[in-house]
Amino acid sequence: MNTYLTPPAIAEEMVKLGVKKAGHSFGNLLILSIMAGGFIGFAANFATIVATGWQVQGEPAFYGLSKFLLGASFSVGLMLVLLLGAELFTGNCLMPAALFRGQISLSVMLKNWAIVWLGNLIGSLVLAWMIAGLSGLLEGSAGYTAVKIAASKASLTGVQIFIRGILANWIVCLAILMMMAATDVTGKIWAAFFPITGFAASSFEHSIANMYFIPAGILSRSSHPAADPEGALTIFNFLRNLLFSTAGNIVGGAVLVASVFYFVHLRNSSTEGIA
Repeated sequence: MNTYLTPPAIAEEMVKLGVKKAGHSFGNLLILSIMAGGFIGFAANFATIVATGWQVQGEPAFYGLSKFLLGASFSVGLMLVLLLGAELFTGNCLMPAALFRGQISLSVMLKNWAIVWLGNLIGSLVLAWMIAGLSGLLEGSAGYTAVKIAASKASLTGVQIFIRGILANWIVCLAILMMMAATDVTGKIWAAFFPITGFAASSFEHSIANMYFIPAGILSRSSHPAADPEGALTIFNFLRNLLFSTAGNIVGGAVLVASVFYFVHLRNSSTEGIA
């Protein structure tokens, strides 16, 4: 007896998931997406704390190990989102499979993406404001790390952000498919752990994570100006990062995962569609 779904079965589940996501009411969709923004923000803050203290005389120490632990701590975000049924924009980039099957319309999918992206932004900003703006938790060395992480993201070129965004959601959506393949909670947790650890450790660009990382850095910069010597942390650079990382995330998830899986496993099958 299989304890996991085969790739064709995963593709079918991806279609069903897209239909389910399209069926949410506006209110529920917004609430679930705000929750997801907060969940990813919690993971980003956890990663920031874990990444703190790996410097010796200003130089990175145990670089690979520190990156691995940062990535491992960030993986909790996807676990929270999928196991608790929240709505994450980057995960919803898998919805084109349902679109290609004729089970949802393009307008419904784009409306879903817009609402979820906005809700994720709201949840992330609220959490960044609470942690970096109100709680005082980032006034010490963790705040320096938060500014360094944010400044490194804000200083990337548009091309760099776009390519890293493709890479990020390529592996994030593959992690989601692996979680769908697992039939128990333990399997789903491990399916999230390894790909997300690798994505975060590799410094790819995840638009929703950046909705927390960069505002947290902006809010902490006044206490740690030395961590952003070039002054990269501006609202303009934040919005520029979101633009290019979102575009890259769509390509990585919608094209390289949803479209590929549909083409390989579903294009020759037929199902009655609904628009």
